[in-house]
Amino acid sequence: APLYPGAIASPAPTTPLNPYGFQEIDHVTSNFQTMKPMLLWLEHVLGFEQMWKVEFHTSDVEPGRTTGSGLKSIVMWEPASGTKFANNEPARPFFKSSQINIFNEELRGDGVQHVALTCANMIDTVRGLRDSGVTFMPTPGSYYDMLPERIAKTGIQKIDEEIPTLRDLGILVDGDHEHAYMLQIFLKEAAGLYKDPAAGPFFYEIIQRKGDRGFGAGNFRALFESIEREQKQAGG
Repeated sequence: APLYPGAIASPAPTTPLNPYGFQEIDHVTSNFQTMKPMLLWLEHVLGFEQMWKVEFHTSDVEPGRTTGSGLKSIVMWEPASGTKFANNEPARPFFKSSQINIFNEELRGDGVQHVALTCANMIDTVRGLRDSGVTFMPTPGSYYDMLPERIAKTGIQKIDEEIPTLRDLGILVDGDHEHAYMLQIFLKEAAGLYKDPAAGPFFYEIIQRKGDRGFGAGNFRALFESIEREQKQAGG
């Protein structure tokens, strides 16, 4: 008898069980209208500690804007196991236009925005997924035009990968110590990936950590500035 009612047995897979080299769940990120209740629950019920935080708003980059978007993010973790939960909430001004608020309105409440998976070799993983038909969020070309300058300014100084390869695959770079950085990429949200609006705004992130424990805070600003630069070039 099947273990679950209605379950149908399927043959054992003939391909490798993990062909893309995934290792573990790095973190789970959730969006909230206000994250304080969740932070208190994680701290006082589960015994988690604050690990990392960031605040970003487009008005920090371009003061005087009449539109914009921002977020606050706090990562809580349990040091013994390494379990990490990232928590986002929208930031003012322009609260309503924040990506976090839009997510909550589409989802009709708080919920998991994405799950981040680590891999051993980002370039091989992304190439393999692309060959299998997986689509990723696009990255503006100007992001890579400015990447050598960012690598120098952030203190990373050098990376092992070739920038043309990263540009071709759409892989992001972040970090703040010499030769300590992370590679990062985002799959399209489920609604776009499966071409079904009912699939919702959930998505996956893939990370390769090469000495950096952060969560890509530098890419918030870099991606925003890249999009702004390309919009100005297109308009001018």
